[in-house]
Amino acid sequence: ETNLNRGPLTNFSRDVNYAGNLNENKAGFIKSLIGMGVKVNIFGQVEDWMSILPKDTIKGPKDPSTSLIKEMNKGFGLVWSDGPQNEASYHSYEDYNWQYKVSAYIAAGIVPIVRSGTNVGKWVEKHSLGVVIDELDELPGILSGMSLITYNSYLAAARLTRGKIISGSYTASTILEILTWVRSVYG
Repeated sequence: ETNLNRGPLTNFSRDVNYAGNLNENKAGFIKSLIGMGVKVNIFGQVEDWMSILPKDTIKGPKDPSTSLIKEMNKGFGLVWSDGPQNEASYHSYEDYNWQYKVSAYIAAGIVPIVRSGTNVGKWVEKHSLGVVIDELDELPGILSGMSLITYNSYLAAARLTRGKIISGSYTASTILEILTWVRSVYG
């Protein structure tokens, strides 16, 4: 594995990785993204609606703890949920939920792309860990304008976070905070 303190963690690429639930109501936006000319690598259980997508985009299901992180070794990781016409079927879910995807992408050493105004978006922006956008139609321009210097600056900011994610530091810290609170309330 690449040392967390030296060199890029991944190869620079404008590919966008998407892992997770591929139900059309949650991931149907992928059709629009591909229609905009974005190269997408899709990881997850294949659904019937995906038969219209280019075959080279579908990577199939992977074990999230091992092979998924190894295969997502370049480009970006998209944290997004919308239906086929980009309808906002899961926006409220994104507003309050902390999605597994952002941690998986950072652990894989790729730059996350997240929706602005969400908890994840605020955290990514605060720590300069990736790209924060309002709408998917912004993505082609952002990807084509992304320089190696900017990409590597996101990766550099993510190095400490990556170590904390892989080691379970965030989880341990949260459990400790909960236990401290319980003790303060219930003695």
